[in-house]
Amino acid sequence: MQQGGTPLSGLWVGPAMFGMFLVFCGILIFLMPQLLAYIVGFGLIVAGVGMIAMGMASRAHVSYHQIDESRID
Repeated sequence: MQQGGTPLSGLWVGPAMFGMFLVFCGILIFLMPQLLAYIVGFGLIVAGVGMIAMGMASRAHVSYHQIDESRID
């Protein structure tokens, strides 16, 4: 039995589902404008926590080396 379609024929499902999700979110925001404030607030909190985490991670990677005074350049 031969199957139809190409191996990549199912890849349209992901973008289509994401598009439907965006349309649904747009309808919800249109019907309940206060939802936009929650979404923006949540995004700012996530971005802030991410920036704090990146700052703490870069601070943890700083290393200090003892200077060897007997070394002559």
